[in-house]
Amino acid sequence: MPFCSVSRVTTVAKGDPDSTDNLTGPRGIAVNGLNEIYVADSRNHVVRVISDKVLSTFAGEGVRGYRNGSLAEARFNQPYDLFIAPSGDIYVTDFASVRRIRNGLVYRFLGDGEFGSEVGGDHLARVQIPRGVTVDD
Repeated sequence: MPFCSVSRVTTVAKGDPDSTDNLTGPRGIAVNGLNEIYVADSRNHVVRVISDKVLSTFAGEGVRGYRNGSLAEARFNQPYDLFIAPSGDIYVTDFASVRRIRNGLVYRFLGDGEFGSEVGGDHLARVQIPRGVTVDD
């Protein structure tokens, strides 16, 4: 008997062609306890959130770079994956770092945005294209 499965595809949000809040390069996806869906939008250099079927920018200025700070001022370089910790903190991997989002601010967690593999204490180490993150608070 051949293997058969039934799947259902559902649209959870629909972009607006005239908006800058469209996904172009979605990578990692995580869902929080409120059923909000967070998406690492690699080509737009931002983290998106889908809440109540509305897609919007959660973090990132939309310019490639490495800058910590407020959600609107932060810069990511091709965010690839993300993880929502039990504490609610969001960890995001990008080209050469892992960042933590907590209380409306983006912080360095690991790496300094410079490509490399140097060993250093805590966040001073350099990383090369981290592709996944899981954190146990």
